[in-house]
Amino acid sequence: MNTYEFLVYLIASVLLVSSLGQIVMAFANPEAYIFGMKLGSKPAVVYLLIDGALGIAITYTLLRSSKVGIIASIFYFLYNFVESVITSLLLYYKFSFSYISALGLVLSTILLGGNAERNRAKTSKKQK
Repeated sequence: MNTYEFLVYLIASVLLVSSLGQIVMAFANPEAYIFGMKLGSKPAVVYLLIDGALGIAITYTLLRSSKVGIIASIFYFLYNFVESVITSLLLYYKFSFSYISALGLVLSTILLGGNAERNRAKTSKKQK
């Protein structure tokens, strides 16, 4: 297993942990915040289940089609990261963020750069 494949599986694992956490929260404590606005009961369950299902779908896409999956994972983690920062600023008046979203965002961005380098190497081999 090379570094690129390792990163793909690592990001897929982070996506699954994040998604399953959202799904568990939908049933264990149906309460969520979207940019500082509190959702309770049914709207929270719907939001958390959609977020969890989207993460699982992105995981599948990442494992099937790297470039599309990488870009989708960047947007997924970026949304969750920004949402956690805004919610913490609005509710607690301090800067705080989701560590799992930050980790996923950093790893996905590194993988995007690795994907570009990998494609460049393939192109240069074909030209030779």
